[in-house]
Amino acid sequence: MLYSDQEILISFEQSKDEVISFFNRISTDHGFTNDQTDTLVNSVKHLIYFLKMNKVERLDAEIQYNEKNRSEIKDKLKRLKKFYSADHDLVDEIAPSREKERFHKIIQNKIKSLEKSLDFDRKSRAGENKGVVFALRDLIYCLEDFDFPRTKQIDIVYELFKEFDFDDYGKETHTKEILIGKPEQKERIRKYFQSPLLNERKELIKMNQYIQDNQDRLSNSPEAKEARDLIFGSSRS
Repeated sequence: MLYSDQEILISFEQSKDEVISFFNRISTDHGFTNDQTDTLVNSVKHLIYFLKMNKVERLDAEIQYNEKNRSEIKDKLKRLKKFYSADHDLVDEIAPSREKERFHKIIQNKIKSLEKSLDFDRKSRAGENKGVVFALRDLIYCLEDFDFPRTKQIDIVYELFKEFDFDDYGKETHTKEILIGKPEQKERIRKYFQSPLLNERKELIKMNQYIQDNQDRLSNSPEAKEARDLIFGSSRS
């Protein structure tokens, strides 16, 4: 079952009343404003679709998504290599003489990038919770933007998982010697859901700050000028 944006939004609309009711309760408990509540509701549009799937369905969807993505990368790589083959190099035919070297570098780098993506995709294993982590991003980012305490973020995610009967959340399960209940499930949320997204957000903030701090230097670098010249043509002095 390969999911589409339309299927995801239909699933959300089917559960919208329940989602709104949930976040109204959460907002009453934690003092969110009406605007913040609306933002939180909208942040889980994609997440709800995955919460309503069981593990087998999520894993199957992940496998099919990976296969589709891999097929698209292979197709792009095949077409690009055919265009750039040694015995039929179209670059020299279509590129202006003064731009040939840069055209070659651009295409060579694109080929390398696609090959790396394909190699990474081959090594990456499908997991039943990858889609959930990805879809949970908007909610965690919203709560961070609200400066909402991180332990309470886990509480909200736990209650949301429980509300939609996601896996074993809200239920006690036993192994031979271990009882898995609410504390263990919250720790699982912290470790496997929240923590990777917080680390990701931290890196994005650092990158954006670097770009802001170095905007003039980056925009006037030889590489930036080269890209502008290639797209728009060399500016006259």
